[in-house]
Amino acid sequence: MIVMNGINGTNGINGLKELYRESCLSRMVYLLMNRIIPYVRQQLLESRVWRLWLWFERAVLNFPLVRIFWDTPYTAEIWYKSRFYGFLTAHTEKITRRMGQSAIAYDCGFAAVFLGAVILLPDRLWSGFFFVPALIGLSIFYISCNARNRSGTMFMIICSVVFVFIVLFLLLFPLSTVTTLFYLLLSFIFFFLVSFSVKSRGDLEKFMLIIFGAAAILCTIGFVQNLVTDKAATAYFADSVRFGEIIILMFPFAFTYPMEYVHRRRRYLYAGFIFIIAFNAIVATRSRAAYIGFLIELAILLITDKKHAPFIILLIPLGLGSLAGNLREALAATTRHGNVITNVTSLFKNFWDFGFGVNTDRFMAIYNSVSPDRGGGVFSNIINVSPVYINFIIDIGAVILVVFLIYILKIAHSALTSLLFGDKRYKKLSAAGLAMLIGLSVSSFFESTMFDPRIMLIYWAMIGMLRSVRIMNLSAVGADEGDGELGNFNDKK
Repeated sequence: MIVMNGINGTNGINGLKELYRESCLSRMVYLLMNRIIPYVRQQLLESRVWRLWLWFERAVLNFPLVRIFWDTPYTAEIWYKSRFYGFLTAHTEKITRRMGQSAIAYDCGFAAVFLGAVILLPDRLWSGFFFVPALIGLSIFYISCNARNRSGTMFMIICSVVFVFIVLFLLLFPLSTVTTLFYLLLSFIFFFLVSFSVKSRGDLEKFMLIIFGAAAILCTIGFVQNLVTDKAATAYFADSVRFGEIIILMFPFAFTYPMEYVHRRRRYLYAGFIFIIAFNAIVATRSRAAYIGFLIELAILLITDKKHAPFIILLIPLGLGSLAGNLREALAATTRHGNVITNVTSLFKNFWDFGFGVNTDRFMAIYNSVSPDRGGGVFSNIINVSPVYINFIIDIGAVILVVFLIYILKIAHSALTSLLFGDKRYKKLSAAGLAMLIGLSVSSFFESTMFDPRIMLIYWAMIGMLRSVRIMNLSAVGADEGDGELGNFNDKK
């Protein structure tokens, strides 16, 4: 009766409110908010578990040695105040003063073009003989243009440390056992080069434009190749798994580029094109790993921005036959593992082994391969090196590698928190980076080629872009020097 008297007016709204106040639901909400939650909160604050947590936080987490591993600003403060950092900086500055400054000004577009060449160069032309000198030359060019800036000094220190490790490994161990590690260390250099080069949204636009163009070319080639040959698309890579993994690495940033930097209606045209062509290319690879990783990326992009939903409609009429076949293969592969418990345990094991695309088994294989028992390096027959020094070098390298893995997790965590508390201008970019990391992580449960030299370069370049987004986002919300990580400082000394 209350609702019918004024269903179309104010009386109807008041009637609904009165009906809610008299309902059982209102009573349950009242008890939950005013009785149950305060009671649980009070019991928790008075419990031994809470007192144990307070003790753990005070005695363990705030202990200086433990705090170094999780509190980045604290670690950075210790690093910048240390004598070792002062020693390195002072000697590096002496070297940079003697270096001649390049007549050509450095622009982040050079690093973007290098990334584009890494992506688009066919496998038959790809060779470390060309890639390594090009990366070293680009790094020297950056140092010569920024030698008088703090970023140039820090980048030179990083390159020097990596170079020392490379020389030590090549001298002490056979080349065949350290090749993958050699390319991994060079990828770290490219990671810092990208993150130091991208300092503004304009710099980020250049990188994302290259990624958009490269993704459009690769996906078009793969789609046409599948139509003509009716075989799994590989573009010009060694196999379809590598092709699918590269698409997964590029797609979130390629799709975000038009939404961020293209104006008016053209953004929807460009975004729709890259969405459709990437979807068809992923299906054309016939790789369940690439397919599932792409769907995960799509889900994250949809969750973070509901405006992307209309583009799904564009995909409904396209590729349904291949889509169904690919899904059927994925389900069939899953059932071969046995019962539900086996599948769940296998899933968690894969998450541990391949989280965020980092294959821990492969890392341990590399670690075990560089041992004194595997033979000597260039000078092994000339000088007698104690196994103590060799093991020391290996262990230091393993520690640095673990630090990088932890840092990837921090970047992923920062991308997630940026979606909730960060500057609005960087939310889509943070969502793209998070989608890339999670999509790659899920696809790696099935198949992974992350230790291919080319894919390592692309992967660490994307991580470097995400790190730059993180720094710009923290600067935009007024953080003091970001979170104190390496390179988050003003250029001028």
